[in-house]
Amino acid sequence: MPVLLAVLLMFKSRRKYTMLKTYFIISAVMICIPFFGQAMNGFSYMCNRWIYSFALLCAYILVCMMPRLITLERKEIRFIGVALTIYFVVCMCVKYSRNGKLISAVAIGVILLIGLSIKNVNEYNRCMMVTVAVMLAALANGIWKNASFGENYAAQCISVKMAQEDVFGSEKELISKDAEDTDFIRYSGSGLSYNMNCITGISSSNLYWTLTNPYVSKFRYDCAIRLDTLLPHKYTGYDDRSSLIALSSASKYLVSKTGGLVPYGFTYESENDDYVMYNNDNALPLGFTYDKAVNKNEWEGLSAVDKQKAMLQAVVIDRSGKDTREALPDRVSVKDLSYDSQIKDYTMNYDAKEVQCTDNTFAVTKAGARVTFNFTGSGAGETYFNINGLDYEGAAQFQLYFGKKKFDPLDLYSKSDWKELSHNEKKKIFKNFIYWTQSTSSVKLGITTDTGITKSMNYFTSDYSYYSNQHDFSVNMGYSEENVTSVTVTFQKIGVYSYDDIQIVCQPMDSYTDEINTLKENVLTDVELGNNKVTGQITLDRNKYLCLTIPYSKGWKVYVDGERQKLYNANGQYMAVYLTSGTHNVTLKYSTPLLKEGALVSLAGVAIFAMQLVINKRKKRE
Repeated sequence: MPVLLAVLLMFKSRRKYTMLKTYFIISAVMICIPFFGQAMNGFSYMCNRWIYSFALLCAYILVCMMPRLITLERKEIRFIGVALTIYFVVCMCVKYSRNGKLISAVAIGVILLIGLSIKNVNEYNRCMMVTVAVMLAALANGIWKNASFGENYAAQCISVKMAQEDVFGSEKELISKDAEDTDFIRYSGSGLSYNMNCITGISSSNLYWTLTNPYVSKFRYDCAIRLDTLLPHKYTGYDDRSSLIALSSASKYLVSKTGGLVPYGFTYESENDDYVMYNNDNALPLGFTYDKAVNKNEWEGLSAVDKQKAMLQAVVIDRSGKDTREALPDRVSVKDLSYDSQIKDYTMNYDAKEVQCTDNTFAVTKAGARVTFNFTGSGAGETYFNINGLDYEGAAQFQLYFGKKKFDPLDLYSKSDWKELSHNEKKKIFKNFIYWTQSTSSVKLGITTDTGITKSMNYFTSDYSYYSNQHDFSVNMGYSEENVTSVTVTFQKIGVYSYDDIQIVCQPMDSYTDEINTLKENVLTDVELGNNKVTGQITLDRNKYLCLTIPYSKGWKVYVDGERQKLYNANGQYMAVYLTSGTHNVTLKYSTPLLKEGALVSLAGVAIFAMQLVINKRKKRE
C-alpha cells in the first residue's frame, strides 16, 4: 500500500519522472494482457512470474518518491485520500479483490496517510512510518497468502521428511531395480513423485516444469486429457489410457497402493510397501514404424477417443509453413482409417432441489449436487465421459437469494426464504459474499461409475492465474470386463455449468493388440542415448515412417546414413522421419535453438549498458 501512495504522488507530479511513469504504464498494461505473460514465460503457458521485475520497479518508485512522501502538502493528502477511497470502492466491486487482504492494505494506507498528515513530526520519524508501513504490508500479504483463513498456500507445502521419502523412497527403489539391465525404459503410473527422472535418470510421464515443451502441452490439449492438478503444466501421465501409454513407449506402470487403476494390457510384475509395478504387454520401443500418415489438420477434427485410435494406425504429421507445399509420402485420409468407439444414448437423474438442467446448462444450487447418466454398456472395454465446451460461472450462496435468475431458475431461494433464516445464518452467508471466501476461478468435478471407479478433474476459468483455455475433456473411467451402465458427476461448487455436448463413449479393445504388433514389425535397435545425441539402426522391407517417442523440438536434427533428412513433428508431441526400404543408421542431434543469436543479443545489451554508464559519467563531469 505505501507503494500505491508513492505511485499516486508520482502521477500527480507534472513534467517529472517521465521515464518512471512510462515504465509503470507499460508494465501495468503487460500484466493485463495474457499474451505478454506467455511471451515472458518462453511462449510456453501464460504466467506473470516476471511480475517480480514490476515489483522491483515499484520499490524503486517508492524510494524515489520518499522525499515527497515525508513532506506532503494538504492538497496532496486530499488527492491521495480521494484516490485511495476510489481504489477501495472499485476493488470492493470486483469479487476476487473483495477479501481480507484488501481491507488490511487499505487500513495500512489510511493509517500511514493520517500519520504523514500530522504536523510537528520530524523527517526521520516520517521515514520510519513509511518503513514500518512497508514491513506491515509485506507481513499482511504473507499472512493472507499462507494462513488457513486466507489463501492457505502453506498447505500445499510438504515436510522435509516427506521430501526425503520422495527422493529416496520406494518409487525410486522399485523402478531403478527393474531398469538395471535395460538400455531404455520409460514408466508411467498413478500417485508418483514429480520429476523423479531427474534423480533416477529413468524417463517418466510424470512431469512438472514451468517451461514445459509447448508441443507436449498442445498434444494433451488436443487429446482432451483431464486436468487433475491445480497447475496445467503439472502432468500426471495419460489418464490411464492404454493407447496413449503404449504410444509413449512406457513399458512399466506403477500404481500406488492407496488407489489407482491398472490400464488394459498390463500384468503384475513386482511390488514393495508403497507401489505395485505392472508390465506393459503391448509396450512400444523408443522407435517404431508406420506404413501410412495422416495430416494433423484432419486428425484434429476427430473426437478425443478416435484420435488415439487413429494414432494406432497412422502417424499424425504436423505440416506448417513451407511443408504444406510438399507432398506427404504415403498419406491417407482419416476417413480411410477404422474406428469402433460407440457413443451411448443416456438418461439423466438428479435432485431438482439441488441442480436444474436446462438448455445444456446445470444450475447447481447446492455444493455436492449429483447428476447420474444411465446408459446401456457394451461389455469389456474402456469407458469415457466426454464433456465439450465446458464453462463455469460461480456464485456465492447470497446470490441464490438476490442474484441473477440463472443461478436459481426455479426460485428455490426466494427473498421470503431469506427472511426465515436466523441472524447468524444471514451474517455468515453475507460475509462469505462480501469477502468472496469461495474462489470460483477453478472448480473440481468428481466422476464415478457404477463399478466403483472414481476420478476427478479440474476446470479453470479465465480468472485463474494459470488459465489454459481448455474446455473439452475426455475422462477415462478405466478398462473393465464388467458392463458399466452409469456415470455420476458430482459438482463441488454452486454456480452455472454450461456445455456444448456430453457423451458417454465405450471403446472396445478387440483390435488393440494387433494394431500394436503391426507398429512393432520394424523397430529401432542398438539404441544409444547420449548427451544431445541418439543413435540406432533399423532394417525395413518397405518404405515407412520411423516414429521416435522423444518430445519434438526445433533444436533436433536427424541424419540417416550420414545425410540430413526432414524431421517431422509426429503424433502431436513426438518426432518422425520417412525412410526407404533397407538398413539405415539413424542419428539424432540436438542444439538449443537461437542459442548463438541469444548470446549476441545479451552481449549487445551489456555493451549498450556499459556505453550508457560511460555517457552518464561524462555528463556528471561536465
